[in-house]
Amino acid sequence: MSFWEAAVTIGAVIVGALLAFLAALWGARVEANREHARWLRERRHEAYEKFMAVTEKWATRAVIPEPQPFREPDSEFYDEMTAAESAVDLVGSQEAIAAMQPMRAAILDMYLGPEESRFTQTAYNNRQQAFVSVARTQMVAKHAKRERE
Repeated sequence: MSFWEAAVTIGAVIVGALLAFLAALWGARVEANREHARWLRERRHEAYEKFMAVTEKWATRAVIPEPQPFREPDSEFYDEMTAAESAVDLVGSQEAIAAMQPMRAAILDMYLGPEESRFTQTAYNNRQQAFVSVARTQMVAKHAKRERE
């Protein structure tokens, strides 16, 4: 075997190994991105679900058994709402974060009582549906995009 034949063979082996290495790196990066997207989607689902449960609990308490004259929600309300909102702030989309603020305002306003309140249960439900729509759209759109990749 001549020098040039050996050099070409060694060069081909090196180029092949380099291409295989680059392909493995690319595959690992794609898989890491998919895994991160899956993890983020799960965390968002948990945060959105917790926020919805907390807001529903306090919206229900604001009007049951029937709307009362003005009363300030207790510290439990603020603690639970802050924890639920913080979870959404950490992993939620900007649209979901923006949609959650009117829900808290509506709940607080329902505590003012029927005479003072600018919001009714229907208005709260509309804000809740807006949040659900944003969360659902954002999660489904991101999921569908990742599945196509």
